[in-house]
Amino acid sequence: MKVVLIDSGCSGLDVEGIHFFYKNGQICSDNDIDDRIGHGTAIANIINQHNNSVEIFVIKLFDSEETPVDENLLIHSFEYVLNNVKCDIINLSLGIRTCENEIALKNACDNLWNKGIMIVSAFDNEGAVSFPAMYENVIGVLSSEKCTGIDDIRFVGKGSCVNVYACGRLQRVKWINNLQKMVQGNSFSCAHVTGILSLRGENKDVWEYLQSVSVDNVKYDLCTLPPVNDAEMKIERAAIFPLNKEMHSLISFQDLLPFEISAVYDTKYSFAVGMTTNQYFRREYDKNYKILHVLSAEWDQFDTIIVGHIGKILEQTKNREYFVEIFSEIIGHNKYIYALDDLEILFPEIEFHNLFSIKHINDNIDVTLPSGMLYCQPKPVLEVCGTSSKQGKFTLQLILRRLFLKEGYTVGQLGTEPTSLLFGMDEMYDFGYENNISIDGYQVTALLNQKMYRISKKSPDIIITGAQGNVLMENTFNLKYYTFSQIEFLLGTLPDAIVLCINTFDDIEEIKRKVLFLESIVSAKVIALVIFPTKIVEDKYGNLKMIPLEKEEFSSQKEIFSCSLEKKTYILGEEDDMLELYNKIVDFFSVS
Repeated sequence: MKVVLIDSGCSGLDVEGIHFFYKNGQICSDNDIDDRIGHGTAIANIINQHNNSVEIFVIKLFDSEETPVDENLLIHSFEYVLNNVKCDIINLSLGIRTCENEIALKNACDNLWNKGIMIVSAFDNEGAVSFPAMYENVIGVLSSEKCTGIDDIRFVGKGSCVNVYACGRLQRVKWINNLQKMVQGNSFSCAHVTGILSLRGENKDVWEYLQSVSVDNVKYDLCTLPPVNDAEMKIERAAIFPLNKEMHSLISFQDLLPFEISAVYDTKYSFAVGMTTNQYFRREYDKNYKILHVLSAEWDQFDTIIVGHIGKILEQTKNREYFVEIFSEIIGHNKYIYALDDLEILFPEIEFHNLFSIKHINDNIDVTLPSGMLYCQPKPVLEVCGTSSKQGKFTLQLILRRLFLKEGYTVGQLGTEPTSLLFGMDEMYDFGYENNISIDGYQVTALLNQKMYRISKKSPDIIITGAQGNVLMENTFNLKYYTFSQIEFLLGTLPDAIVLCINTFDDIEEIKRKVLFLESIVSAKVIALVIFPTKIVEDKYGNLKMIPLEKEEFSSQKEIFSCSLEKKTYILGEEDDMLELYNKIVDFFSVS
């Protein structure tokens, strides 16, 4: 057996090797494989302890423990082995937490595996998911307290994130300068697995061999994620039905949609039929639609109908036959349905086809992470949070998306509204109105962490997301006020910067408390406040109602909050304010 050891070099053993390093920005090489740290020497001796006849070839990549492993040097080393070294195993008692060139790294690992060269790689000692240990064609190793002897391994399985647990407890190893040292960690577990694998016969399957020498098996699976949020249907022209809060963003931000809205429909029970969308929303939009009764639809005008929440309408009207007739018409005209509700549960008597239901995304989510490992987030994350619900948080995210895209940035986005995927956002986590998420706590955090990782793999310049509702509980009288889901969302997304949406009637001290909470729970910075431009007034009957803020009140409201909270404050939707906020975000991430 021949093992390639990629590490800090090796001293005290008769081995050959090569040293890769940077000079003037170029990868160079020489024959200096002398270990000035001791780590590589310890690993080589552990492998030798299992099999003293093994041949070791050293690739030295670093001379200092403080020097992080460079992913391009690692990829170059793999390519060198593939083309120049005949070997059986590569021992990698190191790993990378964040990888910019992950496609190239994974391809290099796959090429080696396909050539019959096993890579045995350690996971990060501090518990993060690390590369390349997590790849399918790499044997990923973690330490286990249950592995007390150097020959003890606990096999997890092929295709799992962690494949093997081994002995990483405190142990004595040979070091440089004829010293011995007490060490512990995944690096040394990895070396034990390499040593054990070096005793494997050539004709034995590696996975069968690991299982045969395992002291016991561990039942862990890969983290199971819902399918990637990419509807198979390709929408070109869509109709909206019925008109409600969720549909407002589609009308407001049509320029961000990758398809055309051709018609707007509602039920016969709605007062909106006959109005225009400008009249309904009391705003002037670029395109003004006549709101029509859905059963009078011109079916050739669209290929997809976007169906919003209809559960409450159904409950109020008690007229199932009417809705059955509507969906029978839609199905009969062979239209795709993009539904925010689970229509198959609401209408079990209907045989739906061409249906994409948002609720299906949240079904049967089962997330397990061996040893609680999470991905480190390499991309800057901006999160929009709020002091209450209904503050335009999603609107603000869309405004910022528009501004970043306009300036040529690549935007990654995790949406929390059921319409998120329609705007081309990368991932969705709908934990708002009538969600059917059946997991919580660690599983939610893990799920969101993996969604953020999938977004970061696309190499965006920035990732934008936003929490739902209030970030901090209003009182302790009832569980409905407890904000577990918002806290889980913050922990799963780990923003670097936060924009906090506030109301004109929010108490200053309460806002201060929420800012402190946000900045402490995720080590983020609340860089700005955005006022939702409404206020509460009392009508002549003594009833309280919400009305829009007058433009002449904007400056005074901004001044009140800016001075009291020492945070720059902006008005939601005001063009100059939104542009200034965008520039503030760019400046924050440019400096940091």
